[in-house]
Amino acid sequence: MTNRSSSSVAEQPCLTGREAQIIALIAAGHSNAGIANHLFLTEKSVKNYVNRIYGKLGAVSRSDAVSRWEQAAKTPTSVL
Repeated sequence: MTNRSSSSVAEQPCLTGREAQIIALIAAGHSNAGIANHLFLTEKSVKNYVNRIYGKLGAVSRSDAVSRWEQAAKTPTSVL
């Protein structure tokens, strides 16, 4: 079993590894274009990832998504 309260980017609750990378870059202040260049993706792909992140976190903006993501990372989850 793994401890999901780890601070590793890839282990953030409910997000895929790529989504976690993208939300971390958003939190660091990168634009969609900057994220696309950094991860070798198209800007459209980044926009699609961002929209999926919003949906999974129930967020309505970049700052809301980052806030919810950071809060989820601080909240320990029980492992059965």
